[in-house]
Amino acid sequence: MAGGVDLHTHTTSSDGTLRPRELVAEAARRGVRVLAVTDHDSTDGLAEAMDTAREHPPLTIVPGIEINCDVEGAEIHVLGYCMDYQAAWFQDFCRAQREERRARVVRTAERLAALGLPIDVERVFALVQEGSAGRPHIARVMLETSIWRRAGRPTCRARSSRRRTRCGCSGAPAGCRSSRIPASRTGTRSSPRWWRRA
Repeated sequence: MAGGVDLHTHTTSSDGTLRPRELVAEAARRGVRVLAVTDHDSTDGLAEAMDTAREHPPLTIVPGIEINCDVEGAEIHVLGYCMDYQAAWFQDFCRAQREERRARVVRTAERLAALGLPIDVERVFALVQEGSAGRPHIARVMLETSIWRRAGRPTCRARSSRRRTRCGCSGAPAGCRSSRIPASRTGTRSSPRWWRRA
C-alpha cells in the first residue's frame, strides 16, 4: 500500500491491541504515508505515535479522536482531526467520556450476570488500565473465562439492541458478525485496512 492513507486507527489507548509505537512501525513497514490515530475518547497515544513517526520518514501522524455520542435510539461515533487536543477543556471532556465508558462496562457486566454469564469487572479494567474501556475488552475477558462456550452466538446477537447486552464480539465464534476480523490481529472492528489484509 505504498503512499497509503489511513484515517481511522486505534491503539491500546482505547480498544486496539497495538501500542502506538507498534502501530506506527507496522504502518511504516506497509507503506502508509499518512496515519491518523483516532482512539476512542482518548488522545493519550498521540505523543508516542508522533515520536515514533520521526523514526519512519516520510510517515506523517494526523492527531485524531473518535468520540462516542448517544442520540435517541442510536450511538454515533464522530471522528475528529487536527483538534487542539492539549487544551485543558478538551482533556476534561475526554476524561468525562472515559468515565462514562467505565460505567457502561459495569452496566454491561450487570446485564451479563443477569443472563448467567458473570465476568470480572476488575479484570476488564486491568486490561484497559488508563485507556478507554470498550466492548472488545469485555469480549477478551469472556474469552479468557470460556464464557463463549456457554453463551455462543446468542450473546453476540445481544449487540443488536441497545436494550440488550452489547458485549462486543472481537474473537467471537464463527457466525458472529464481527468474527470476520481475527482477534489475534487487532481486536477491534475499526482496525486499519492495511492491517486486516495481512
